[in-house]
Amino acid sequence: MKTKQVLELTAVFLGKEDLLNCAYFTGTQDEISPENQKELDLLLRCLNLITSEISTDYLPIYKTKTINFVDNICHLEDVDENIYQIVKLQDEFGSEIRFKIIGNDLKANATTCQITYTSFAQKTTLDGNVETFSNQIPERVLAYG
Repeated sequence: MKTKQVLELTAVFLGKEDLLNCAYFTGTQDEISPENQKELDLLLRCLNLITSEISTDYLPIYKTKTINFVDNICHLEDVDENIYQIVKLQDEFGSEIRFKIIGNDLKANATTCQITYTSFAQKTTLDGNVETFSNQIPERVLAYG
């Protein structure tokens, strides 16, 4: 779903008629006033906070990826910059591999393996899309948040 849809519904819930009439929602070429831009930025920040909380506490976003180790080390930034928790590492036969996280590095006795992890929801922008959590969270719930 579009960020604009959620923020528009949020503005309706909050009774922000002046904000609903700004160029962001009306699609006109008018300039957005500094006050309206400030409110939009605050609502966007709240939206990103709520999607992050949902992704870490209620509906985890699972991802799986094949990764390579150099000298038994893999940099977590090379896997994904939004990792929340590592669920498991598996070798090519499906056996679980023990691992440690040391600083920003993943250490395991492996050269290649499959990692399963949960991640934070991607941050959205005013013109972007919001994480849908496999269509389990309607825009109304995100607007309440």
